[in-house]
This record gives sequence, structure tokens and C-alpha cells, in this order.
Amino acid sequence: MASWTVTSTTVLCVFIAFLGAVWIQLVKQSAIDPLPLLLPPLPVAEGPYAPNSILQLTEKVGDGLLRGAEDIAVDREGVIYTATRDGWVKRIWPNGSVEDFKYVGGNVLGVAIGNHGEVLVCETVKGLLNVTLDEVTVLSGEADGVKYKLNQDL
Repeated sequence: MASWTVTSTTVLCVFIAFLGAVWIQLVKQSAIDPLPLLLPPLPVAEGPYAPNSILQLTEKVGDGLLRGAEDIAVDREGVIYTATRDGWVKRIWPNGSVEDFKYVGGNVLGVAIGNHGEVLVCETVKGLLNVTLDEVTVLSGEADGVKYKLNQDL
């Protein structure tokens, strides 16, 4: 039975073969010749695209009082409604004060004002909700007997 022995000559031959392979990969030209990507020049930033600082003039409302606010809706009187991560629909009055309007629970991902001034809310599990001062009502949580899987925005 033959046995394999590693000699210094074998190691030297393997090392030279390895160096040769590396040299071929690094030095020899590749058959791939990529073309440069030539992009057109950027358009001139003028008109509505011109740099400006208009947003620096805006007033922040509810700064630090609204944790994870998602979406906004404004009613006819200028009251802002938003939903926060903790399940509350918040009301922001024109004077800047913030109050808890109604607790709907869950994760609210959309808010809108209905035709009669009610707040419509899209909650991820419950569906479309009608929110008034008195109650929270589920308007729709399924279609054709199939429960909504993920409700997102209005």
C-alpha cells in the first residue's frame, strides 16, 4: 500500500502554482471590458426646485408631546387630529395645546375627517373605525367575509 509523504519539493511546487494563479488573475487582462456610465448633467435648480429655507419658518406643533405620531387630518375649525403609537387619537387645538381625544388601542396607521366631522381611523387589526366624542365604532373589519390582514392608511 502506497503512503503519501509531503516533501519540501511538493510544498514548493504547490506554492509556485498558487503564485502563478494569483499572477494570472491580477496581471493578465480580463476579457470583460466595461463601458463607463455616462450620466447627463444635473438639471439647474431653479423655480420650485431652487434651494430655499421655507420650511425653517414653520411652527412645530406638539413637539415632544406626540410619541410616534402617524398621519394627520385637519377639521373645518383648524383642529389637527393625529394618532400616536400608544393607541390614542390626539387633538391639537389651533393655540397649540394637545389633548387625548379618544383611545382606540392598537396601532393606528391612518386618520381622516369624515363628511360629518367624525374622525375616521385605520387601525391595523380592527379595521376602519369611526371615532366620535361618545364612542369608537368599527365601520369595516372584513370584506366578503374575509378579515382584513393589514390595514394601512385611508
